Amino acid sequence: MKTKKTFLTLVVFALLFSYSNAQENTILFNDNSVALSGTYSIGYGDNDDYLILYYALQDLQTNGASGPVVFELSVDYNPVPEAYPIYINAFAGASETNTITIRPAVGTTHLIERETSNEISAVFAIVDASHVIIDGSNNGTNSRDITVQNLAELNQTAPIALFTDVIGGENITIKNLKLKAGSKTFETAGIFIDGYTNVSVENNEISNCLIGVTVENGENISIQNNIIGSDNEAEFIKQGIGITFSSNLTILGNTIKNIVCDNIDPANALFFTDCTGDIIIADNKIENVVHTANEIARGIGLSDLDANYVKIYNNSISGIASNSFTDDYPTGIAVFCPAMTSGIDISYNTIYLQENNIYGAGTGDDNTYVSGISISETSGIVLTNNIIYNNLGERDGSSQTIYGAAILTDAISSPFAEIDYNTYFTDGDFDMSFLALTIEGPKDLATWQTWTGGDAHSFYENPMFTSVEDLTLTACSPAIAHANFLPIIPGDINSNLRDQIYPTQGAYEYEKIQASEVYANVGFFGGDINWINGNGCKRAVFIKEGYELDIPILENGHTYSANSEYPLGEQVGQTDWYCVYNGDDDHFEITAEINYWGWDYIVIICEYFGDEGSEIYLTNTAINNPVLFNWWYESVERINNLFSIYPNPTTGKFIIDIKNQQLIKNISVIDITGKVVKQIDNSKIQNIEIDLSNNAKGLYFIQLKTKNEIFTEKLILK
Repeated sequence: MKTKKTFLTLVVFALLFSYSNAQENTILFNDNSVALSGTYSIGYGDNDDYLILYYALQDLQTNGASGPVVFELSVDYNPVPEAYPIYINAFAGASETNTITIRPAVGTTHLIERETSNEISAVFAIVDASHVIIDGSNNGTNSRDITVQNLAELNQTAPIALFTDVIGGENITIKNLKLKAGSKTFETAGIFIDGYTNVSVENNEISNCLIGVTVENGENISIQNNIIGSDNEAEFIKQGIGITFSSNLTILGNTIKNIVCDNIDPANALFFTDCTGDIIIADNKIENVVHTANEIARGIGLSDLDANYVKIYNNSISGIASNSFTDDYPTGIAVFCPAMTSGIDISYNTIYLQENNIYGAGTGDDNTYVSGISISETSGIVLTNNIIYNNLGERDGSSQTIYGAAILTDAISSPFAEIDYNTYFTDGDFDMSFLALTIEGPKDLATWQTWTGGDAHSFYENPMFTSVEDLTLTACSPAIAHANFLPIIPGDINSNLRDQIYPTQGAYEYEKIQASEVYANVGFFGGDINWINGNGCKRAVFIKEGYELDIPILENGHTYSANSEYPLGEQVGQTDWYCVYNGDDDHFEITAEINYWGWDYIVIICEYFGDEGSEIYLTNTAINNPVLFNWWYESVERINNLFSIYPNPTTGKFIIDIKNQQLIKNISVIDITGKVVKQIDNSKIQNIEIDLSNNAKGLYFIQLKTKNEIFTEKLILK
């Protein structure tokens, strides 16, 4: 039987407990000493089971758990009388099933604060405990309904800390919380982890501390989807995530912003030193990491790692700057790992060191060197599909010579095992700027390609970001459609699928939309072709005689001019495609004479992407907009709802339901390369089953041809 203590009982306890005192002053509510299992309400309401978490946790530590235990903070919960730190200690019966969860009751929000004169303290102290979950959501989603703040302005304090005292701990989840320290001047952290295994830090919002998350001697640490930093200047932090002497790390999908440092410590968004195992750093958005004094600023820093591999994918890094005038220069990604001769893969990242930074860092003393990526004493690096744009520079009349480079390395030979499909650019107010600065001196694209033996498909051009704040690309960017598809990175930073044939470099895949709704209106004296523009740089209009759709094979990097042959020697009205227009409009007036009145013709509008000389014609998607028309007798419009496909997506088998029965010449299944993988001729039945179980997964096009028209729908095989 559970008996409820009154508030008067609590006054006999000091609000600040040491670890040993907390054990000696245990108050039990379980008179039968029965192991806990189920949900227990914490608060001062008539139906609550425990007054405060301290009592509930002491009960758990004494009697253990026989099933999963939930301590739910009710609407009547009052954190003021808690014995701080709130210790969560090892308990009997703990397992992957018998977990302990602390969470708010449905619909409630809570602020848990403490202030202490003792250093090395936390609001929640998890000591040698395992299988613990602290979940701040009051509805089982990702809402953040508990705020935990440590008000102490002292060193080594945190809202939440995981300590190893004797036996260590594992399987800890900290999620859906708002975490704040009392000061960013002292050595404070949002979450401190020491000596734990299998720790997950998910979807927390961390601010007003020196460092957001710090990990020492950890293993299997996952830090995902957190917001570290603040838009409120009073709550800016000085470091993002720092991890030392740990192994097997996943840092995924975090937003780390407004890291502003002014002391002897460097400003780092992500920093790893002396770590081993498997390390994944992916899908993180890093914005504004600046040092207003003479120290380094880094987006991602790797130092003295000896890992199985380090994969740095799909990160967006911008606003890195400092006022340093030493070798501690600002850089987007810094690599110093002498022990590693392979395994570091840097792919699909966008790095932008822009001129306008928070606090104007970079405008004071001399930035002797400024780089997008710096590499020292490391080899065997893979660097592919990245955008690296250095526009920082020095704008204050520096007396030093300022060097700006996309890549800076002191390696005596190429440190790359593979390097290609990158876009580089350096455009700041530097005294000297280059694609790369090496121990041999500066390199332009040609000498860089010779020195590295790679980058054959790379550019030294402006990547053309949408804006300083928006690092997506505009239609004419050379980085669009010029990457190399990597199956292990199928999506971008926003989980948008990458084009498998023509992916975009950098963290953000460009959604390539083709022109649509083509309509031809022609007759004896000419006419016009109209369409709805896609989002390409320009579009080219191709016409061929006949009603058989064979997609034109366009040469990438070649600009097709109106009224010029394609291919050479072929003219409109004969048997192949002919380019009749190339430009920015959404219509084309037909003035060319057609050889055969009354014949059928097909029109395709093909958008292309990239600047002149590097266009990519997306011919594989051009089948979405063809229109068939008769030059003299009539204009043929597309018939809506001719057929439907289900299920779509499919794992193999699907049905084509022909709703508007016409004389169908054939049905084709076309893969993304334009190859016909299946074809059914002279079909007159309404429901046709097709099986693609043995075909490669991906995007397909189902195409129906009638006498006068071509209809196309997309199919996804998963």
